[in-house]
Amino acid sequence: MRLSKRFLCAKNYDGETFDFHSLRHACGAWLAMAGAHPKAVQAIMRHSTIVLTMDTYGHLFPGQEAETISRLPKMMAAPPKAAKRA
Repeated sequence: MRLSKRFLCAKNYDGETFDFHSLRHACGAWLAMAGAHPKAVQAIMRHSTIVLTMDTYGHLFPGQEAETISRLPKMMAAPPKAAKRA
């Protein structure tokens, strides 16, 4: 069975472009949605600044705000007591 020539077009049936840039953007988006650290995504995508990475993929980093806020109680806890030396 031969595949339709439509399969090889640069756009899918919804009119979305399928090219190198869309594959690159998908990679960055998948990294962000998988919970990768933003600086790691910046390095992998070879962005010149973290601002570029966050402006492009920032909305896709899941739970960053909640995870960051959850650290506050740990920071506010009493510091561990130093061990007495003999």
